[in-house]
Amino acid sequence: MFLRATPLTEIDEALAELGQRAKSPEGPLATLHALMGLVAEEVAYRAGATHANTSAAQAYAQKAGVCQDQAHIFIAAVRSLGIPARYVVGYLRDPERPDSEHDPHAWAEAWLEGLGWVGFDCTLGRCPIDGHVRLCCGLDAADAAPIRGVMLPGADARLSYDVQIAALPVDGTAQTQTQQ
Repeated sequence: MFLRATPLTEIDEALAELGQRAKSPEGPLATLHALMGLVAEEVAYRAGATHANTSAAQAYAQKAGVCQDQAHIFIAAVRSLGIPARYVVGYLRDPERPDSEHDPHAWAEAWLEGLGWVGFDCTLGRCPIDGHVRLCCGLDAADAAPIRGVMLPGADARLSYDVQIAALPVDGTAQTQTQQ
């Protein structure tokens, strides 16, 4: 299933070539780490450079985008190598920022025999850490949307949400709180 291309992760010649450049004689895991590094190095994080419907090929051609684009580029290149990959949306808790000021974040995961799903965050240039909080995963950003629905024109409705990301205490009180 996670080898299928979508409109956002369609593989073109440039993305297939990116995947080939990352190939490592040390095996698939080394290849994926090399690919993560190439995407981080070659695709500048630039807010406003793309929109929700920008494909991996379009973002890679302009060498700029946001975390969604970097994840899509990684996914397309990984799939071109015959390795299953999926899109992950969630949050990244940054201890330097107040808990109420966290924006959504995206990264990718690839399936490796013997390891399972392994995460790769091209925006940060590293594998996900404890601060990565997964909400949804799917074939691409459209498939992994945490909120989906229809707004009717003229309806008196407004969409809003509130998300707070916080670290739980390490002293064991978190276990007690979750069991109540």
